[in-house]
Amino acid sequence: MTNQSEPLATLCFEDARQRLESSTLDLSRRLSAAIPLLGEVPWRYEKLHVKVCRPEADGRRRRRGHGPRYKAEVRLTRADVEIGWELFQRFAAEQGLPVKRVTEYEADYDQYFFEARDEQTEDQVRLLIDLPGEWNIPHAAIGVWVGPRFRRDTPPAEQAEAA
Repeated sequence: MTNQSEPLATLCFEDARQRLESSTLDLSRRLSAAIPLLGEVPWRYEKLHVKVCRPEADGRRRRRGHGPRYKAEVRLTRADVEIGWELFQRFAAEQGLPVKRVTEYEADYDQYFFEARDEQTEDQVRLLIDLPGEWNIPHAAIGVWVGPRFRRDTPPAEQAEAA
């Protein structure tokens, strides 16, 4: 298990993935506890998908991942959105990730999008809340993107050939 105080940028792919997955599960539990409607419906889990990047100059390949994703189909209110925003800001601060609220779709589409993203590592956690509307299927979704990193104990190609 990784040290929660260790910066995400210093972690290998497996440790960063595990930290973001467990933190995201914790966020879904916090949201369920704070917003009564979310506590009444199950969160659907979609697993992490790992992608392999192009080889580096030394032959090693970085991994990146998107997912896991937690999704709950539920009809929330604007008051629930604000509770979610407050919790998401706290979550991002705990993870050491800068947070922003994308507001361009709020007024017209009742779509609320919050993002915590580390520009250096490309790690992201997003919370999307769609309120009931003409274009929306009401739901809340939390998604994770793990930026490119080497796997744990990945030796350079020359060392791997010599072994």
